[in-house]
Amino acid sequence: MIYLFRKMRRDLVKLFPQFIAVFLMAFIGVLLYTGVEGTWYGMSQSLDKYFDSTNLPDAWVYTKNVTQEELKQIKAIKGIQDIDKSMILPAQLNTEEDRKISDIPDLKVMTMNSESMTKFQVIQGKGFEEDTGIWLDSDFAKAHNLKVNDTLSLKINQLTIKFKISGLILHPEYVYYTTSNDEVMPNHFNHGYCVVSESYINKLLGGIVYNKITLKLDKNIDENSLKQSIQDVLKKNYLGYVNQENFQPVKAPKNKIAQVRMISIMFSSVFLLLALLTIQTTMRRLVENQRSQIGTLKALVFTMPPLCCIIRCMG
Repeated sequence: MIYLFRKMRRDLVKLFPQFIAVFLMAFIGVLLYTGVEGTWYGMSQSLDKYFDSTNLPDAWVYTKNVTQEELKQIKAIKGIQDIDKSMILPAQLNTEEDRKISDIPDLKVMTMNSESMTKFQVIQGKGFEEDTGIWLDSDFAKAHNLKVNDTLSLKINQLTIKFKISGLILHPEYVYYTTSNDEVMPNHFNHGYCVVSESYINKLLGGIVYNKITLKLDKNIDENSLKQSIQDVLKKNYLGYVNQENFQPVKAPKNKIAQVRMISIMFSSVFLLLALLTIQTTMRRLVENQRSQIGTLKALVFTMPPLCCIIRCMG
């Protein structure tokens, strides 16, 4: 048996470059898989943790207007844990530069109060308070070189209103904010969002029209039945219903994470497959080249089990 191991050692030295090539391909495959796998898993965990900490809604209902009585009726629907209302307004950045209307940066203005269900993350500045300030999208602020305590001039409903920037924020409903499906990546220079207190916007505009309802739902709820029940309450004022799976600002980052996961599986599988094919080719060539030597060793009273054992060790 000792002679067979000596022979195996000589063969390994002779075939060392091929064994190193196989080892490197397997190593790169495992390295790619573990690296990218850790990346997408970390991204997924961070995103889920952020959504949980900011209490991201399970569904959104858009309406022309909703009354307090209608809100009570919707909250009474089976499967709804919590409900909140807010107003969304389109606004444009008031700039002195001569631009086309389509080129003027726009902002989505959201109202909020101290009891609002969904919270935002403060990147810089102070947290939400019922005052005259505005909490601005941090990416939009960075694109326009705006800072905390700067003055922001907006055109809302034909009115030009100046706000003091109280903080820069990241809102869970606009993690990946695009205004249309044609935009592959968010355009932070042209599009952004901001939060204003209900009391202040009510004072400025003389009233609030609540056109968005956010919902926290039970698990395994029948959403088709829920949607119909909400539509029955709102009647003609009902505009639409969207859940997390179809809400683009939430759906897009989750799709990106799924793509990274698919890439990790695809690339690592390719390298591991190449390694397996190289191992098979190398061992077949080794056996073919040493067929006469194996026959000679068998003629010298070496049995097949020790010979097979040596070949397997080399593999």
